Amino acid sequence: MRMFLCILFSLSFISQHAIWSVDTGKAIDTEELLPSSQPRRQMLDHLAALESLDFTNLDSGVECGRCPLDLENEEEDWQLGMFSRIIGGKPSLPGARPWQVSIKVGRSHFCGGSLIHDNVVVTAAHCVTDYDLKVVRNLMVTVGEYDLGRMDEGEQNILVSRIVVHPEFNRFGCMDSDIALLYLKDRVKYGPDVQPICLPHKEYLFEAGTLCIVSGWGKVSEADALSNVLQEVELPILDSGTCRELLKELNVATRCNNVLCAGFPDGGKDACKGDSGGPLACRRDSGIWTLVGITSWGIGCAKGWHADKESRSRRGSPGIFSKVDEFLDFIAQNIVTEPIPFGWSPSRPEDCDSHGISVFGESGHVQHPSRTEDHYLQNSLCIWNITVPENNIILVQFIRIDIEDQVRCDHDYVTVYSSRRELVGKICGSVLPSPLLVESNQATVTFVSDSSITGRGFEFLFSAVHKASEAGSGCGSVAVLTEEGTFDTANYPGLYPSNTKCHWLIEAPEEHVIKFEFEDFAVEISQDCIYDAVVIYEDTEEEHQIALLCGFSIPSPVWSSGNIMLIHFKSDEENNFRGFKARFEFFPSEASKIEFVGPAVLQMSDPKNIPLDVCGVPPFGPQWPSMHLLGSEEACPHCWPWHISLRFLGDHHCGGVLISSAWVLTAAHCLLISNNTSHWTLVAGEHDRIRPEPTEQVRRIKAIVMHQDFDVASYDSDIALVQLDAPFSYNAVVRPVCLPNSTEPLSSSVLCTVTSWGNNQEDEDLASRLQWTQVPLLDNDICEQNYYLNHTGGITVRMLCAGFVSSEGQNACQGDSGGPLVCQNEEGVFTLHGISIWGAGCIRPKKPGVYTRVTFFLDWIMSKMKGTKRGNDMKYPDDLNLQLIHCRDVILTDQEGIIRSPGFPYTYSNVSRCHWRIVAPLNAIIQLDFLDFVFGKSDSKCHDGLTIYEGFGPMKEVLGNYCKEPPQYPLKSGGSVVTLTFSSDEGTSVKGFLLAYRFHQVRHSLTEGRIKDAGKGCPILDLIPLGVAEIVSPNYPDNYPDFLTCTWIVYSASGNKVKSVIKDLVIEDTRDCIWDSLSFYDGPDEQSELLGQFCGQRKDLKLFSSGSYLTVRFRTDGSVGARGFQVFFEEVDHRPAQRSENGIELKDL
Repeated sequence: MRMFLCILFSLSFISQHAIWSVDTGKAIDTEELLPSSQPRRQMLDHLAALESLDFTNLDSGVECGRCPLDLENEEEDWQLGMFSRIIGGKPSLPGARPWQVSIKVGRSHFCGGSLIHDNVVVTAAHCVTDYDLKVVRNLMVTVGEYDLGRMDEGEQNILVSRIVVHPEFNRFGCMDSDIALLYLKDRVKYGPDVQPICLPHKEYLFEAGTLCIVSGWGKVSEADALSNVLQEVELPILDSGTCRELLKELNVATRCNNVLCAGFPDGGKDACKGDSGGPLACRRDSGIWTLVGITSWGIGCAKGWHADKESRSRRGSPGIFSKVDEFLDFIAQNIVTEPIPFGWSPSRPEDCDSHGISVFGESGHVQHPSRTEDHYLQNSLCIWNITVPENNIILVQFIRIDIEDQVRCDHDYVTVYSSRRELVGKICGSVLPSPLLVESNQATVTFVSDSSITGRGFEFLFSAVHKASEAGSGCGSVAVLTEEGTFDTANYPGLYPSNTKCHWLIEAPEEHVIKFEFEDFAVEISQDCIYDAVVIYEDTEEEHQIALLCGFSIPSPVWSSGNIMLIHFKSDEENNFRGFKARFEFFPSEASKIEFVGPAVLQMSDPKNIPLDVCGVPPFGPQWPSMHLLGSEEACPHCWPWHISLRFLGDHHCGGVLISSAWVLTAAHCLLISNNTSHWTLVAGEHDRIRPEPTEQVRRIKAIVMHQDFDVASYDSDIALVQLDAPFSYNAVVRPVCLPNSTEPLSSSVLCTVTSWGNNQEDEDLASRLQWTQVPLLDNDICEQNYYLNHTGGITVRMLCAGFVSSEGQNACQGDSGGPLVCQNEEGVFTLHGISIWGAGCIRPKKPGVYTRVTFFLDWIMSKMKGTKRGNDMKYPDDLNLQLIHCRDVILTDQEGIIRSPGFPYTYSNVSRCHWRIVAPLNAIIQLDFLDFVFGKSDSKCHDGLTIYEGFGPMKEVLGNYCKEPPQYPLKSGGSVVTLTFSSDEGTSVKGFLLAYRFHQVRHSLTEGRIKDAGKGCPILDLIPLGVAEIVSPNYPDNYPDFLTCTWIVYSASGNKVKSVIKDLVIEDTRDCIWDSLSFYDGPDEQSELLGQFCGQRKDLKLFSSGSYLTVRFRTDGSVGARGFQVFFEEVDHRPAQRSENGIELKDL
């Protein structure tokens, strides 16, 4: 399927700069036909001027990149495409790649190609440079081909009339500019099996990790003959840095700017000899297929390119492809059906310049094309750089638009960017958009057209407006719309920004109603749309809500009953999506006859009816597929119903996976922190780990079973079973995953899925909502040799590697430990193949994650689940004592860790002497949490002791000396160094201690705090009448300062009770809130009854006073600030509030 390098250098160099014309019988020099210095723009102008060419109708109105088979199976394809197997490729489906062509000599296939016009095919230059005129006369292109061995229904055979090879093609080195155009004697007839593919836009980037399709009839292995049936394989694009490194190792890295690499490091999937010239096709989010690469060359077929470097004979390379977006000028200059007359030299049009036309002034007018009756040209790139006077922003208003229409404007479009390269709008179609407000005094307007279907262009006005103007976009202000049109969310079709609030007020004429219809819709999904949402009212007072919308299905049209419609869009701080695009129209009231039947609510789809005893099939199927291997994104809620949160003392500590109603699998190292089952809880049915959810089920642990061979140094056999004290109840959001069959094959490069609450960057907090990412499996030997050669114990057979190898690679992050790696089989069932155990960090270069291989432990899992009795059956490895006995002069610098007495949790050895020093960064402090503590006791003296010091050396100060009882609360240092000493004498042999340490960064902020309408800062005592609706912590939402004691007394002048609502609370957390706390008292001072004392994280918590006074006290210590709090107050009537024992609301009033 792919050219071998040994063949590559033996080919002769013949007529590589020639265009062969069958009609004239001679080769025409490309310099004669088209001087290389002639601008692309001039060529396009001339093409439009030629009366003999119907350039605007070359494709007879057919949209490129559309596969009829995709449209028939769109739902199935989007749900299953992200889990397809990519093991050595597979037969394509008839009509699935309708742009794929077969290039033949006579009837013999020798190369592939891609149809880009009804008479133009693009292929690799090396396929056609060595043929003389006699052979060229017999070159044939077959479109609609599927099976080379028989005549297909849509098959058309057309002779080649002309060949244009790129003038800079060089078969040596990396085979730069390996591209050629074939012109057909007759135009193809489009149908279900014959369609053109789209050329890429220079503005649209397919990032590293994107999975794309390579197709062809090449060899399925080096030893095989060509395949009769069209084959295809998914390959990820490599980032340019990795590609350059690999080419440099092959000694061909000179001038390789026009190629891209794709493939997996351990081989097994690739293009091979016979596939040259075929397409590397990538699918945009909108479903449009784009020609990103042309199959060029490689070493070997599907050989690993990260194999042992000493075994040169076994080493291959990734697939090397010509990068099509680098050759758009070449294609545009040569997309003609007749030679250009000699001596013709057109001038550049004044209304379009690919380098940019500068436009200055307080207002202006831009139109393209310059005559409204003309159509714009294909393959255009026009740029206008608009500048208005300083201290102004720009209002852009379109007054005419006729551009090829497509929902996300992926074919032809106009974009408007601010000076900070923020996308303000992307426009196409014929409906005028709402005015666009550019929040800078400079804007860039770009017009792009592709190679099919044109229109009459566009016209817009721009004007300078003051920065405080209420004109415009609706985000940060209210956009008032009085004429029919369209609008969309900020940055559409890119991701909308975080923490955005946008408002659009539509006013129709009197005696009219409004029809509001979505063309595209993708807003973060959640129960009751509590995260991101579109809310629609039919009045400005917001009393009559007619729609509450979120999710990924296009809602039905929304009608108003009057002439007013108010639309709000809000987003929170994370997990952003495409947003929406909508149009609105006005209709006479008497003609609409719309009867309002209640507010529309679009949320989560209904679950599939899956029997409760079926494993591995989620009732809420994955809805957010991605063809990308880099980065994680929020999982659709409850689409991974086996994912469990393993919580230590109430906080999320690790992931786990439900394998039966009473058993959870996790990583053994997660449980080393404590063997006390009362410290642990398990939560199922959870998506947002911060916000309480009605779907959650919480269970305590009955038994912990760690694998007897677990090695803490190498993480080998890092697996543990957790038995619940009561089984989970299966429902639509709590289901088990399937365990694999011990004989089930699992080849490298199978695409699997990892879910977690892990952070997306190493310096970020854990994600609040469950994330998911796709990872390909890697061969263990390649993983060890190239990424973890120095790891203790190596990558054993009990482990597996997974992750995309890139200079910007993605692997498991903090918080991922214990979570599942699941793979979907051919029947669509998910099976558990890996438990996340370790990696080299988060998104670090070329570091895949490592997982426990579940198939190796199936017998152990089954035996333990059958034989475990009630009680703590936690087993530690036999050699753990030896590993932990070395406790002298230990320096610890990790962000967090565990310290234990020698032999814990059994007995420490007599006459032990241990010394640990914990060293944090200079701007950090250290927190110590005692997890277990059992020492020898005596009335007279301590036989054994643990002493904790602040600092080290002779200047260290004692923080505490513990021999009988541990400290009641966690300890915090005042500086960045803590020293611990432990000693024991003869005659004692008890359990010892286990403690955890972690670092906290100390952040100081000089920003003044604020309390709306009630003074500023932190009051010693502030009496606030209930007209003030809100108090916030100093600096909110930034970190509050240290050493605060703030007191507010809120009262009702009318004698009513006081209701307080904690809308947001993020305060340093500890048991009994001994460090930082927010306290509420039922009365006028702190001597009144305590209603509640809070720390940690809370939201939407309500408390009530029994009288007309409520006292609030906020206290902080000297370290570890957080966001703080926001509390609202309101009066309630004298009805008695239902209250729990601690004064927290049980029933909303």
